[in-house]
Amino acid sequence: MALPFHPRLRFPFPTRTPSWFAGHMARSLNELPNLLKDIDLVIEARDARLPLTSVNSAFDDVLRTSWGLQSNDAGRIMDVKGKQREKLVVYTKRDLAESRFEKPLKKAFLEHANQKVLFADTRSDKDVRSILKHAVDHAKQRYDAVYDMNILVVGMPNVGKSSLLNALRRVGVHKGKAFRIGAEPGITRRLTGTVKINETPPVYVYDTPGVMMSYLGKGERGAEKGLKLALTAGIKASLFEPDILADYLLYRLNLRSLDPTYPSYLNNIPLPPSFTTPTNDLTELLIALATRIGAMRAGGELDLETAQRFFLRAFQEGKFGQWTLDDLLERPGMVISNLESADTISISSEAENDVQPPQLPTPATITAAADIDALVSARVKTFLAEQAREQARRDEGISESSTQEKKKELAKLKAERQAKWEAKVARRKELGDGLGGRTSRSTTRARRK
Repeated sequence: MALPFHPRLRFPFPTRTPSWFAGHMARSLNELPNLLKDIDLVIEARDARLPLTSVNSAFDDVLRTSWGLQSNDAGRIMDVKGKQREKLVVYTKRDLAESRFEKPLKKAFLEHANQKVLFADTRSDKDVRSILKHAVDHAKQRYDAVYDMNILVVGMPNVGKSSLLNALRRVGVHKGKAFRIGAEPGITRRLTGTVKINETPPVYVYDTPGVMMSYLGKGERGAEKGLKLALTAGIKASLFEPDILADYLLYRLNLRSLDPTYPSYLNNIPLPPSFTTPTNDLTELLIALATRIGAMRAGGELDLETAQRFFLRAFQEGKFGQWTLDDLLERPGMVISNLESADTISISSEAENDVQPPQLPTPATITAAADIDALVSARVKTFLAEQAREQARRDEGISESSTQEKKKELAKLKAERQAKWEAKVARRKELGDGLGGRTSRSTTRARRK
């Protein structure tokens, strides 16, 4: 009789959440208001695996202040001059995310934010053509012989902005790549020039550097957001210890195994034939993986670091199947948090186990008991309400973290010092002008006295 497996229901998240808001990101945000004066359509690219985590409210903040936005019933956005402008959200990497969430997310964002949403795999001409058609239709509404439509693509790092632009160029004007792409975040570091993606009407696009949110959040919530972004290469993985990142992936894979509709991760990576039971022990998994792939150091020692990189790369390449990491439905592990009993659930393939695990809802049974559209709609509504509260706090000048408060104080101190220095220079200039622009050594010595 096989021993039952007990997945962890709690993860030891790091006590501090790292941030990655590089100088080129701040520069990009500062450049956006001036650039938006000539932009007709903003495409915000997001990662379909992280439909909520990859939302950066900083972009909406800039649009509000630059365009003075108010949405009408068609989803179009009118600026103060009556010029029609729009923001379109495109979820990229749809091939790596769960397709069952696409329609519910489209409905939810349209209902609660009046926001049109599209999903795309940039390798699919059909998906890219739908985005291009949306842009061209928008351009045709106001096309004349001397008018060029400008599109700006924004998004967090490594959500696939440059890949999307290259795909639009490939489908629209049948030309090759114009933008650099890479598996690591931060490839695009400066605003690029325009590239044509359609001939008639003429449509041009700008690529922008990926901009990370300046603050991920407090406590476990912020730490988990950071781990999910690091897993999907949205932020530098080096911000977390590699073993923490790999252990979090193992934790999520084991929780996912509570739903039998998902494939077992044991079948998705090369492991010894004897390794047939999931484990909570990362080292145990890495030893088995290193043994199977032949990862060895000099002297015959197993190379667990190589095995760890192999494990993380397997997720990023979609080896564990389509997977939406954000919890749009209740995660199984969260369901039992209200139970008085223990910290683990037992799952086993043996029907004759003496101790049966508690019968808890899994994503499959939740979906059978309620409409998935309603569950996703409620989750998106809650998320948008949280975003609105955070926006209100920012508008009131309330810092989200003590670190941001310190940065503001340092900036204020720096500004005060700069003002004093400028005043001192101005006084010296006035004294110099009063003497006809000439100062003798005796005059200088007299001033010092």
